[in-house]
Amino acid sequence: MTSEKIEGTLVLDGLVQGRLADGDDQIESKLREWVGFVHRLGMRFSLQVTGATFSLLPETSAVAIQPLGQQPEDAVGQALEQLAELFVEPQRGQLFSTLRTSEFRKGEEVQTVYTIVQGIVRRHSRTVEADTTPPPQPLSTREKAKLAAVAAGILVVVLGLALLIPGVRSMFGEVVDVVKPFHADEIVIKLGPYKKFFSLALDEQQSNRALWTVKLTRTGEFPKTATQLDEAAKVAGDSVAARLVIDSLARGYVQVEFFDADDKYLGSIDLRIADLKAKESIEGQVQVPSKTKPARIVLIPQ
Repeated sequence: MTSEKIEGTLVLDGLVQGRLADGDDQIESKLREWVGFVHRLGMRFSLQVTGATFSLLPETSAVAIQPLGQQPEDAVGQALEQLAELFVEPQRGQLFSTLRTSEFRKGEEVQTVYTIVQGIVRRHSRTVEADTTPPPQPLSTREKAKLAAVAAGILVVVLGLALLIPGVRSMFGEVVDVVKPFHADEIVIKLGPYKKFFSLALDEQQSNRALWTVKLTRTGEFPKTATQLDEAAKVAGDSVAARLVIDSLARGYVQVEFFDADDKYLGSIDLRIADLKAKESIEGQVQVPSKTKPARIVLIPQ
């Protein structure tokens, strides 16, 4: 599973798959919470949802075993048991796992396979001889201080020379803007005619200045069926603006326009809202136009 077997590390491989219950709007968010939980233990999984099925794929790079305790396979098994507990039958019984781990100790490798049978997590381990590599020795405090001083000196010289060039000064300012913490309350959101159909909020924890995560929640006025769309179209009548709004809800897309603090137009993107027909709340991604600092967004018919 890895070319270099460094002692004190663990490598994951394989996947976990399952089905989502129809009408369960909370299970996907619970899966994301589980991904965040195991991430804090050093295990990185990516969640992929396609229709009514999901997959959890681990990163296959080596991770330190310290956060997992003396028996890492126990921690992995317990995490999978917590995952299984998120589901009820029949979805729990449909969980499937090919997950496996390799833990590297001095001169040996502990190989563990994790299966889920009828919702019950089972693991099977074996220990084999292995050609392992000792972990790198940590630097002493004196060595760290010396390296930090040298790096800081080089950085000051390079930045000092680079900032003499106007183009670099401009680029440096853009980089500073991008890496500054993102604050959702800095962005004014104008829903316009969509306010009666859904709300939109920025997730400050999951967003940065280049890519926003937004949460949309439908209201009772949101047309979820073809019949309700027809009724909404009748209410719109001959108003072109109102009919454009209903048409965009039917297509499942709205347009997001960006403006800066001086009300200058910066660009626009299409935001998919079609899943609000089936779910009360959904999350979406909003790509901010490159090299811009939006202060306001406006939703208009797509």
